[in-house]
Order: sequence, then C-alpha cells, then structure tokens
Amino acid sequence: MRWRAAVSLWPGMGRRGWSVDVWIGCGDGAGPLMSWRRCWRCSLGLDSRHNLARVYRNLGRLAEAMPLLEVTLTDHERVLGPDHPQTLTIRSNLASVYLAAGRLAEALPLLEVTLTDYERVLGPMHPFTLTSRLNLAYAYGSAGRLINAISLYEQTLTDCERVLGPEHPFTLISRQDLARAYQTVRGAEH
Repeated sequence: MRWRAAVSLWPGMGRRGWSVDVWIGCGDGAGPLMSWRRCWRCSLGLDSRHNLARVYRNLGRLAEAMPLLEVTLTDHERVLGPDHPQTLTIRSNLASVYLAAGRLAEALPLLEVTLTDYERVLGPMHPFTLTSRLNLAYAYGSAGRLINAISLYEQTLTDCERVLGPEHPFTLISRQDLARAYQTVRGAEH
C-alpha cells in the first residue's frame, strides 16, 4: 500500500493569512483517511509542523511524530513563551506520543508540568486543564500508580460535574475512566 499526501496553500480565507487543504490517503483509490481545511495564522510554520505531527500520530507513525513535536515545542517556547496555551497543548501532545510509544519516563514529567502550568495559566476548571488532568491520570494508571490515578480521576469528575454538569459528555468520560480505574484496583486485589 502506498501512502499519498497532498497539501495546497493559497492566500485568502479571511484577512489573517493563508488557507490550506491537506489530504492523506492510500493509493488504492478508497479516498482520504484524513483531510481538513484551515485558515493559517502568522505562525504558519509552527502550526503546520504541529498538524503534520498530529497526522503522523493518528496514523500510528510515532517515530515520525516525536521529532516534529520536539522541535515544534522548542520553537513555540522560544516564539510564544512557555506559558502560551498553544505551547502547553503541544507539550501535552508530545507527552501523549511518548505515552503511546511506551516512554513513560519521558511522558510523566511532561504531563505533570503541563497540568501545573494549565492550572496556573488557565485556572483549575478550564476544559484544557480538566483534559490535562485526565491525561495525567491515565498515564499514572499506565505506570501502575493507581492510587495517584484514582485521586486525579475523582478530582476531575467532581470538577466536571460542577462546571459542565452531570450529563456532559466530558463528565461521562471522566466517570467511565474512574470506574475503569476502580475495576483495575479491584481486579488486582483478587
């Protein structure tokens, strides 16, 4: 199977810059696996690398996603600063790629720092902060640190219920993740 990708850039789509079409698929004519259109900001190079890394990650090509995210994170920290929400998002994405690749020793510190920074920059109840807390809880569970994972899952569920309501999809995901962690502990005890 041969992979094909097409990227088209053109000026326009608003007053702020360029637009892009990205199409990724295989050569069997079945159509695209992923495509999107986006209006680019002034950080065209930074965003395009980040988006390409996300595509690689979604395709399971972690070895190609990692170096792109590492360079993009360094550039975002230099250009936008370490506390910029986009920088925090890229740090979180890099940590998730490390986690998916089984590199827990690198993922956990990044996730811990990212959660601390999200709480400081955006506040403890912001949706990005809640997502970051869930990501760290999942990583703790993957590392066998179930007590830490359950504590974060419980805190996140409480905050989601308060901020988003009991029936919000993110609240339901939080509840399901907590239940799964409880089952893992119960299974380990027997």
